[in-house]
Amino acid sequence: MLKFSMPMVPTIVMWTFTGFSNQIFIGNMKSSKVFIGEAAAGIYAAASKVPGMISMLSTIFMKAWNMSAISENEANDRNIFYEKVYSAYESFLFIGAVVATFISYLLCFWARIIDARRFVPFRFHASKNITNTLLLLGMCALTIYHPRYYIVSQLLITVIVAAINYRPLKQMMKRLLR
Repeated sequence: MLKFSMPMVPTIVMWTFTGFSNQIFIGNMKSSKVFIGEAAAGIYAAASKVPGMISMLSTIFMKAWNMSAISENEANDRNIFYEKVYSAYESFLFIGAVVATFISYLLCFWARIIDARRFVPFRFHASKNITNTLLLLGMCALTIYHPRYYIVSQLLITVIVAAINYRPLKQMMKRLLR
């Protein structure tokens, strides 16, 4: 076991060193306008734990799968068992990716809005943004689960999103066409 795990030690040490140095770097970032500080370093430290947790859950799952595979090795439906377990595992990994991407984009968007408004004060309609986001998430859920008449629901949500965003688009088009 020691021989097997030795090649992984430098990788773990480097990831720890990189994460720690990034945290220090972020905690000490300064500019003439903004001091990022310890709060941002804390957020980074918390966010960097997510990949480790996913890796840990994946390792637990793989170990459980290996134990089950040994006990199911002689079963007639072994192939079906492997297919179902792998499908569940793959779904889990693709979903810790979709959710993480959505949350990271959402956090970056809000951080940029807050930062931009610090330099150029402009009106931002948070409720409109949240409504648009929830409607799009609803469309995603309809696409995934395919309830009865989901296409009609998709069209209805599309009309609602278009109605919510019609006025700003119309104003922009008028200015561009001048």
